[in-house]
Amino acid sequence: MRIPVFFVMLICSARLLAQPVVQEAPCDASRLPIVFVHGFLGSGDNWALQLQRFSNNGYCQQRLFLFDWNTINRSKTTDSLLNVFIDQVLTITNAKQVQLVGHSAGGGLCYNYLSNRLHAAKVARYVHIGSSKMNGPAGPAANLPTMNISSKAASIVRNGGDIPGAENIVLQQAD
Repeated sequence: MRIPVFFVMLICSARLLAQPVVQEAPCDASRLPIVFVHGFLGSGDNWALQLQRFSNNGYCQQRLFLFDWNTINRSKTTDSLLNVFIDQVLTITNAKQVQLVGHSAGGGLCYNYLSNRLHAAKVARYVHIGSSKMNGPAGPAANLPTMNISSKAASIVRNGGDIPGAENIVLQQAD
């Protein structure tokens, strides 16, 4: 199977960003891979600190992936690119599902992606960070375990808030 160049670059980026980390906890290769999706005008680099944090807490660096997408020119193919990316993560890690994390506009992209039942079947849990409020948990039947992290002090995403049926964490002062 030929891996597209954009995917190889993302894997390399994830490994490069995580290299300076000293692994403090034993790496647990049985954990589901995590796919991080950045927000508007962002890049995979936005997740550097989180890659370090997860790595320091026992996640194998080879199980942490960054989906980098063009937030200026989002098209109908963006969901398809995310789907191809997740399929390749599943192939590389030999996992049956991933955990998906979307921030800001990446949250909207992920939420839309998860409305397709075939896509949602590839995701065990979803984390919606600093993104718009939704009517219910992610998934075609609003049945995918969803954690929603929002902030009352948000300066950009002002239409965030609790998602009925999700695990909601509301930060009072942090943006």
